[in-house]
Amino acid sequence: MPGAVSAGDKAIGIVAVDDAGRTDSTALALKVSSPDDRMLVWDGDTFASGLSWVDPAGGFSYLRPQSEVYHSGKVALEMWCDVQGGSMGGGWNWHGWYPDNAGSDVRAFRNLSFWAKAEGERKRDFDVSLVCSTYRTRTAAVSASAYVRPPDADLLDGQWHEVIIPMADLLSGPDVRFDASRAWEVDLNTWAPQPGKFSLFIDEIGFDNRRVRPRSVTVSAPEPREAQGARGAPADVTATVDVAAAGAPISPGIYGAAMGDRKLAKEMGLTMLRAGGNPVTPFNWKKGFSSKGADWFFQNEGAETTPDRTWLATFHRANKEAGLGSYLAVPMMGRVAKDGTSVAFDTRKHQGQDSWAGQAQPTDRLPYAGGGTRGGRPIEADPDGTSVPMSAQEQTDMLRFMVEDMGYGRAEEGGIGIIALDNEPNLWHATHRGMRLKGCSFDELWERTRDYASRYKQIDPTVKVAGGTFWGWTAYFYSGLDAQLVGRGEGGWDAPPDFVAHGREPLVKWWLKELKAHEEQTGERLVDILDVHFYPQTGIYMAGTPNAPDVMEGRVQETRVMWDPTWRDPSWMGAETDNVLKVIRLMKEWIADCNPGLELALGEYNFGGDRDVSGGVAQAELLGVFAREGLDYAFYWFFPAMNSPQYFAFKMFRNPDGRHTAFGDVYLPSEVSAPSDVSVHAARDSATGRLTFVLVNKRAAKPARVTLKLSRPVPAQDVTVYEYSAADKACIGKLPPRQVQGENLTVDLPAMSVLRFDLAP
Repeated sequence: MPGAVSAGDKAIGIVAVDDAGRTDSTALALKVSSPDDRMLVWDGDTFASGLSWVDPAGGFSYLRPQSEVYHSGKVALEMWCDVQGGSMGGGWNWHGWYPDNAGSDVRAFRNLSFWAKAEGERKRDFDVSLVCSTYRTRTAAVSASAYVRPPDADLLDGQWHEVIIPMADLLSGPDVRFDASRAWEVDLNTWAPQPGKFSLFIDEIGFDNRRVRPRSVTVSAPEPREAQGARGAPADVTATVDVAAAGAPISPGIYGAAMGDRKLAKEMGLTMLRAGGNPVTPFNWKKGFSSKGADWFFQNEGAETTPDRTWLATFHRANKEAGLGSYLAVPMMGRVAKDGTSVAFDTRKHQGQDSWAGQAQPTDRLPYAGGGTRGGRPIEADPDGTSVPMSAQEQTDMLRFMVEDMGYGRAEEGGIGIIALDNEPNLWHATHRGMRLKGCSFDELWERTRDYASRYKQIDPTVKVAGGTFWGWTAYFYSGLDAQLVGRGEGGWDAPPDFVAHGREPLVKWWLKELKAHEEQTGERLVDILDVHFYPQTGIYMAGTPNAPDVMEGRVQETRVMWDPTWRDPSWMGAETDNVLKVIRLMKEWIADCNPGLELALGEYNFGGDRDVSGGVAQAELLGVFAREGLDYAFYWFFPAMNSPQYFAFKMFRNPDGRHTAFGDVYLPSEVSAPSDVSVHAARDSATGRLTFVLVNKRAAKPARVTLKLSRPVPAQDVTVYEYSAADKACIGKLPPRQVQGENLTVDLPAMSVLRFDLAP
């Protein structure tokens, strides 16, 4: 009997499958018999036909069967990648493109599955898609690592792993046009900027009906889960929590991210979205053109657009409709992109460059856009080749346009609440060196801050202005001009010229003092928020082996860099402060010393780890730290992917139950006996008195038993515990209710996990 088969909540289709499991598309049989059914289309032995392609073609790269490395049988496919950098792709058509309407009907199946193994130098993750014969079109491409089994395995560890990809994910997306009754090819693609020589082995390609949660479907409600038994002796930890304390207010602004899907933002419980990043600096608000600069070969981008339809102008309207606040970065460099097609370092003019867009991505729209270096030495650009000047008056008129012409009104009337002065000015000479040749100095940063902020305050006296947008540790102390001069050999980091010329005072402190002096002299408060950015420099942000215990613990422990005066950072940062960074506390100290009353924003941050549970544990710890330390705003860069570890970390604080029961708005003091092992973050909801506890186990392999000692007893009640852990990194678990009462509560934490529960007072 034929029947409908679904992937999660998403129906794929109706088809029949042969009892004998025959795979010829002309011999599909008459029924769906069992979730255990599988249809093999290629295993190198029983089902071994097909032809391949690779791109770039030629050279030593290939995709073909071989009999030296295999998972089962005697043959597996090998895609050998020998590339200098950029993209490498290939595909295997198990019908060999003949006849031209051939294909396997896979509508009955929930998943594409295969076994994979990676070997060689600089192994890379790879994306997977399917192609159909009807339209010659591909499905969406998804990362193989995201679907490896078991979920905590590392696809690049040199071992065979099964990969199970729900068809719902491959068929998701508004632009997918795919005939699942005529599937005939699986495509692989990998990309990285650096050269690499490595092999991807693929075996046992097929389709099956196992229950696998699609990642293209938002996981909103928690899933029932049994409590995990202790695996090894747990660490005994005691935490005292003063639940009767007045506590300290928690700013809702700490639950922010950059850009992203607004429905997903609401599901996570985000409160604000930031418009920012490198494309903001050269953004031409009158025409809609911009450039990512060094992020992608100094290409201009964008189609000419009227001012009211540009993404930056419409950003606040979309936020407001979603109930989200806006933190809008606005250009301040003084030059903007003149069109959407110019390139700063054209290889047709500047030959022999070290890298170019067509090398990195053969299908790039502007393949002749160069990286701007030859033999490692920078090529000097003509700023007029890609940009035009735009005065401070013209640039700041963008806010006037949005307030008046677009009808947003002033901030106090529901308009844009916060504007930030550009994005990372100390990197202009590097990120946008096709348009800007000289590094931004101490004096220039102050002068532009004064000029632009004053104009914005005249347009809307109620808007908050965030300034500095300092890119990271070096920028807290030294100017862009310092970095440029030292890079040229004109001075060293022990005495950068611009820094020395300004009394050897850290740039942030000097800038804060200039703001304060201006206010005292004129009565005009220019900047309301100090904005700094931070990324770890220990190699864990966008690197580190997933699921490796030392990497996982290193990521979570590194969060101490934001506050801990006893933590010495293991990276190059901190020479100026004996390797003690305590970023949030340091900035608050500088504000208190130099310009009291300013708020503090972490305009960008990201500690990585989106491929294992540690990314979620670190993010949860950061949210607790932000609340405890009294940070005013924080914006995750870029935006948590749906169902990623960071996505669930935000949900643990803001919406673990699918009913938006948020962490309280008053942070309660606590002391933990082993803070290197466990953190305890407690809050009270000021409206209801509800108490919330978030416990974080920072150890990768050691569970913990935490005894909570409360300053006053709580009444007997049933408590639901929510868990995010390696038990399933793709959802929040809901443990069976347990009854609690009194002053002492015992909570068991699995290794590398986050637990949350709420108590009636």
